[in-house]
Amino acid sequence: MLKRVIIISIFIFSTFGLCAPKDMHTATNRYQSENDKAIIVFRKMVKAYNNKDINGFFSYVDKDRFLQDYMTFHYAIEKDMRVYDILSINMWIDKIVADGSKKYLYVTWEKRYQKRIDGGGELYKKGYSRFLFDKIDGKYKLIGVAGNVFWGESLQEWRDDTPKIAGQL
Repeated sequence: MLKRVIIISIFIFSTFGLCAPKDMHTATNRYQSENDKAIIVFRKMVKAYNNKDINGFFSYVDKDRFLQDYMTFHYAIEKDMRVYDILSINMWIDKIVADGSKKYLYVTWEKRYQKRIDGGGELYKKGYSRFLFDKIDGKYKLIGVAGNVFWGESLQEWRDDTPKIAGQL
């Protein structure tokens, strides 16, 4: 009997020792700035794009508030995922401009990718783009893209419809 009590006591105390306090799990989110939250969403989108996860990618795009033609953008991303294999992407966030709940991310980038059709071949592109995020139901969602075409390169219609910005290459 004493042996069981000791084993149970050890189990209970070791379990409490391994558990973090409830608010420890949210500590990292509590101290993130709104800019940081928008950057995290952007990075998750890049990761989903690289992994050819179209559903994951579009979970960060607001269909109803998207400023450009949402269907053209969707088709452009879908085509990119069929046509290209991304080899590497480097990004530098140059500045973030806030306008109420909106965040404009200005990003300098370069990417290397492999074309899967028409004889393949490695491609290199660099550019300067603006990504507009808005806080919708407490989460940042992409609602607009401008500048050099970072996503959707494979579709001419999307390239033609993407607005230009000062400083783009």
